[in-house]
Amino acid sequence: MREVGILIPFAIMIIIVGIIKPVLFDPGTLKAMARGYALFGIVAIGESLVILTGEFDVSVGSVAGFGAVLTMELANNGNVPPALALIVAVIACAGIGFINGFVVVKLKIRSFIATIAMLYTARGLCFVMTKGYPLYPLPGWMQKLGLLEPLGTSFGFILFLVLILVFQWILLNTRYGKHLLAVGNDERVANLLGIKSDRIKIGVFMMSGVLSCIGGFLLACQMQTAMADIGRTWEMRVIAACAIGGISLVGGSGSFIGTFIGICFLALINNGLVLLNISTHWQDVVLGIILILAVYMDLFKKKQSQVVRVKK
Repeated sequence: MREVGILIPFAIMIIIVGIIKPVLFDPGTLKAMARGYALFGIVAIGESLVILTGEFDVSVGSVAGFGAVLTMELANNGNVPPALALIVAVIACAGIGFINGFVVVKLKIRSFIATIAMLYTARGLCFVMTKGYPLYPLPGWMQKLGLLEPLGTSFGFILFLVLILVFQWILLNTRYGKHLLAVGNDERVANLLGIKSDRIKIGVFMMSGVLSCIGGFLLACQMQTAMADIGRTWEMRVIAACAIGGISLVGGSGSFIGTFIGICFLALINNGLVLLNISTHWQDVVLGIILILAVYMDLFKKKQSQVVRVKK
């Protein structure tokens, strides 16, 4: 499995930071890490789906913010029942995903460019709805959801684990999972085999929108307010988590267990830098270096596998 390769540096990093700062293993620290990165991880699952098909969705952060803001705007100022407001937001974000997918597969615009356009559109809508001000107070059950700690951890973390297991099972044990990887490996061949690649790609963009909405909504619940900049900078971080976790950025290979490992790795890096009193600005520098290394390792592995095939 591709994700096995990251376990060694992951374990080494845990040991090094843990020796320098034993507080890393403090239950409170681990709980805070799980709470903080679980929602980020939910969004990364959607990104993983898109990347497995050979595409990118760099609008996930803005869509997360849009979903959170739309829910709270409808619930607070639109006199819409909170549960219905959330359903409307999820459908709207699925619609955003549909637009992304349609533009990519039908208009033949590169996914990176198409979703950059949606990134700015969704973020702009966030500021239009909020006028730059935070939305609060949240409806009662949303406040309780943000504070809920089942099994001693956050609701978001439990949901993250469940989604990882569900999507991993789908990827390994269903025809849809096989079709997903086939489209990412070679879309032309997949079409010749009767796989409807257009439907699959539009579907994963829609799922990415839904999961982004859920991640943004749960973050708003935890923060007890919805702000227009929820999800800002998430785009590159979730892509980095996917790459670190062994998902090929050209599509066709990877796993959701790898995504989980990538999220854990980023959590460790960021919290390790904080515990070592290193400026938070250096976190972006480290993230950029890690992303370059992850992409290089992915390309190196692909070249190695091609050489092996040729020799055979």
